[in-house]
Amino acid sequence: MLDKKALNTARPYRRHTSLWLSALAAILPCPLYGQASPPDTLSVDQTETSLSNYPFHIPAGSLANALIELARIAKVNIAVPSELVGEQQSPAVSGRMTIDEALAQLLANSDLQFDWQGSQLRISKRPAPPRQLQMTRREPDQQTLPDDFRPMEEVIVTAQRYRQNLQQVPIALSVIDDMQIDRAELRDLQEISYRTPGLSVSSYSLGQPSIHLRGIGSNDDGAAMDSSVVLFVDDVYIGRISSIDLDILDVDQIEVLRGPQGTLYGKNSIGGAINVRTHQASADHQARFTLGLGNYNARYANLSLNGALDEDEQWLGRAVIDHRYREGWQENLVRPGEKQMGKIKSRLRAQLLHRIDEQWQMDWNLDASRDNLNSTGRIPVAGRVPLARRDETGSALPTDFFSELGGDYKHATNDLPGYTDRTIWGGSQRIHWQSDDWQFSSISAYRHSQFDWLEDSSGLPASSTAQTVDLNVRESYREYSQEFRLQWQAHERLQLISGIYFLRELTRRQETFFFTGASAVSQQFNTTQNLALFGELEWQLGERSHIGLGARYNRDKKTLRQTAINGGAPAIILENFQSHQSNSWQDFSPRLTWRHQLQDDLMVYGSVTEGIKSGGFQGVPGNLQSAREIIQPESALQFEMGLKAQWQNRWRLNLASFVTRYRDLQVVQFRTIDNFGVFETSNAASAKLSGIELEMVYSPSPQWTFSGSYAYLKARYDSFRAADGRDYKGSTLRQSPEHSAHVSADYQTVIEDGPLAGKLQWHVGMQYQDESYREPDNQITVQPAVTLLDSKLSWQMVNQNWKLSLWGKNLTDRAYIAHLYILGGNDYALFGTPRTFGLSVEVPL
Repeated sequence: MLDKKALNTARPYRRHTSLWLSALAAILPCPLYGQASPPDTLSVDQTETSLSNYPFHIPAGSLANALIELARIAKVNIAVPSELVGEQQSPAVSGRMTIDEALAQLLANSDLQFDWQGSQLRISKRPAPPRQLQMTRREPDQQTLPDDFRPMEEVIVTAQRYRQNLQQVPIALSVIDDMQIDRAELRDLQEISYRTPGLSVSSYSLGQPSIHLRGIGSNDDGAAMDSSVVLFVDDVYIGRISSIDLDILDVDQIEVLRGPQGTLYGKNSIGGAINVRTHQASADHQARFTLGLGNYNARYANLSLNGALDEDEQWLGRAVIDHRYREGWQENLVRPGEKQMGKIKSRLRAQLLHRIDEQWQMDWNLDASRDNLNSTGRIPVAGRVPLARRDETGSALPTDFFSELGGDYKHATNDLPGYTDRTIWGGSQRIHWQSDDWQFSSISAYRHSQFDWLEDSSGLPASSTAQTVDLNVRESYREYSQEFRLQWQAHERLQLISGIYFLRELTRRQETFFFTGASAVSQQFNTTQNLALFGELEWQLGERSHIGLGARYNRDKKTLRQTAINGGAPAIILENFQSHQSNSWQDFSPRLTWRHQLQDDLMVYGSVTEGIKSGGFQGVPGNLQSAREIIQPESALQFEMGLKAQWQNRWRLNLASFVTRYRDLQVVQFRTIDNFGVFETSNAASAKLSGIELEMVYSPSPQWTFSGSYAYLKARYDSFRAADGRDYKGSTLRQSPEHSAHVSADYQTVIEDGPLAGKLQWHVGMQYQDESYREPDNQITVQPAVTLLDSKLSWQMVNQNWKLSLWGKNLTDRAYIAHLYILGGNDYALFGTPRTFGLSVEVPL
């Protein structure tokens, strides 16, 4: 027979404390002890009480004190024998929720359960199962097994800056937690995008990711331009795309908010926001080491430490160190013996948390990463404009040159040994204070990144054609941010969040384009200052309806100094010039939401939301006139309706539909000139976006869970006349696949006897993204559809608590394009990773 505790994470270290529950109960308006006299059926008053939402702010600590506080806030009687509560501790509970939801969180780590007896709550010990860990005999509504064995759990999110049940948030929101990340071996944001409706992630290079959400995204990577989808990590804004680390480390939960989020997330969230929460330090003493091996000589190691640093558990610490290495999977035919697409990455994340008292808490966070990659071979995939042969015997398409050299997506022909070297580090301090009715937070952060990248953009050797171009980008970025946030939930029908935010960014970027016998250089130094005031109020109308109203005032100022040197280059930089521009913009972004609880497990909602993307100045302008042009902000007005439902703790179904009016698009075009060209950015278009998104989870038994998502997106220009006079009205926006879908199955069981005794988990997932376009002219530069299949099998030993995992990515070894771009009228691709597989072992220390 297995020991159930052996399959669970070790319980936190508990400090012995005295329990004076009887004395405290004597001064409360509701008794905590005594025999209940339950009626045969629930009363109407009790039903209404259990369904009402209350503003709970209960700090982590003694479970006895937490129950007393809950009883005070909800004005409900709780009957519990003191010997059951003992010295047990409970997690913090914060946010507006029902009594049942609050109690479920408080008792999650205990061996207690609750039930209603008339108008009184009764706390009792959970009954032991007939056989320990006999999952097949467990009913869905019992609570006798570890959390990861429950058919479906409540999902708590912080998307609106306070804790809420996912099913009560009136926005389209996708959530991927640490359990899903582990089971599916998810490693980066691109893999997350395959599981998220409407999200598309593509990278021209490690430091130039292109993130699009619901058809909205940005492609100008100039020092004075911004992304259209923002990333927050532990409340800290990650502004510059070159400083976005797409890889996942020690993540507790990822929340993808689809559609404009200007009120709470500020500028540049016009497409949406990605809110990442890492694991927080706790009193649970843990030390775990993971070692992994894979094909392409992949090796990785991870060490995580967590626990209390003093006997009183006032000082808590957590640290994670991760190192990964993989040889390249792409061979270079021009440079024999050289493998490309290799990667070395080292990362650190640490937190020190101080619980000052029941009201005050502070934490200090540090993260750092170092990326070192070799060449990422570019492959010619579509030829339309011939290139002159080096031996002056004529010309040929780049695809013909590539074929003559024997190239394919696993065999590149670039003669330049490219590289990527990036360092990111940052720190933050968060101060939290809360009373019965108020919460205050201060978030101070500093971030710094250095990015150096050299690449052969055409993927062809100089021995074949002189019409090649190589690119070197060097960028330094610094960011300072400060946010003060105040929340009020004194009234049971009102809650308010308000704040002030300040941001200062310094970006220095140099791009050098190497042609045969010439080089063009663009240098930009930009300073951004942003100040914002925001607030949002939610008011409960009746028992089941809520209306929310929010707004944000935003002031943005950018100052850009730049120098351009032609250097005899045939394109990109057409003349030498220097310029100095400065401009400021102001914006007011409102939001209106409504939600109505049709039933306890069925909610409908609607919203009208506006968002903006900052204005700026073009990256790599070809001449002084382009450099002086001011790029105005983009704006989006979205109308959304949705439904969120959950049945019998087995089904969860979330559906959203939206229509967005997208104005003043900052369109980047590459105008071809003699096999090369110049970049041109302007507010050249408007568009209409509409779509339907579906997410589903089904748990027919404790062993099986099925999940899936689907998105239909129609993103069309309704006005767009290009610089060359062509009309692209009706064309599809770039990186906007019409259809995308994901399905997965998870199985878990317990093997009770024999040498394989332990917990077994199996995951299989399939992702699909439709074809998408990279240019307004939808007849060229079309990225094909892709279908990928992944799987993972894990086995956790019962006694030593070791975990052994076997995983595989792209199991069908499909050749697919991860990024596509046009250069000189021809298409070049960066291919995705072929089939990879590996084995890892995780051991407690």
